[in-house]
Amino acid sequence: VEEIILGDEIPWEEENSVPETMEGLCVEEATMTVVASEAEMIAEDGLSGTLKNGIAWVLDVNEEDASTYTLTISGEGEISFNQEEHPWWNYVSSITEVVVESGITKLRNYAFHKHDALVSVSLPDTLTELGFGVFMGCVSLKNVNLPEGLTSLGQYAFYECSSLEEI
Repeated sequence: VEEIILGDEIPWEEENSVPETMEGLCVEEATMTVVASEAEMIAEDGLSGTLKNGIAWVLDVNEEDASTYTLTISGEGEISFNQEEHPWWNYVSSITEVVVESGITKLRNYAFHKHDALVSVSLPDTLTELGFGVFMGCVSLKNVNLPEGLTSLGQYAFYECSSLEEI
């Protein structure tokens, strides 16, 4: 969506009635511009989608605990977000495992920032870069496998990962 225009004629269900949420609000004409971000996605069923650059993500319910999820990311290229811009943000407190599949080359700044329930991460051999604060604030994170081809590890990549036992 690039532009939404609200005109002076808004079709209400009944003449001269205004929805409760609109009472006291006068809308003559307004223009709102929405800037698409890297987290723009096409939701398929609410638990999966595709990022603007074609990288797919899926949340699968964990068999051991139906209230938690495994996030699987697949495709080719890099994952780049601003803080709290993830399309799966509503689920970060329930994601316990992340699997990044082969083809992903970079996890940019804050890719999994504040995923506080995250316990383990599996990274592919194709990964060459972990950005600034990529796992910052993942207080439950215990295990991460760093691939041999990793050439860049950003500052504060594991900051506040107080449960980290093995890299």
